[in-house]
Amino acid sequence: MLRCTGSGPLRVRSGCRRGLPSAALARPVLLAGNKPGAEALSGLARAFFYAGARALLVSHWQVDSDSAVRLTTSTFEALQKDPTIGRAEALRRAMLAMIEDASSPWNAYPDYWGGFSIVGEGGKS
Repeated sequence: MLRCTGSGPLRVRSGCRRGLPSAALARPVLLAGNKPGAEALSGLARAFFYAGARALLVSHWQVDSDSAVRLTTSTFEALQKDPTIGRAEALRRAMLAMIEDASSPWNAYPDYWGGFSIVGEGGKS
């Protein structure tokens, strides 16, 4: 089951994690193989690139849902506010805004924002 939001060059994908062994959630590299030189990009992400996606916003580990929504929304708001910045810069700004938000001490904790990255074309659109 997949959900897609947005129609621009950056796609956000959310996949159901049911059926995956807990070790796969804790160490996603197992999904790519445990051999030296094994590709870390999952087959699902590769399929999106083959289908024409230029960039994906991904998480390297399971994250708090509210944090994911906040970080994703802030990333898209930064891109909308200044379309000249790249996707990676928009994500960086969203992360910094979350870290600097003193409303909760958890905002500075890397587990809430550190797992996100842009895969693909992270530069200017």
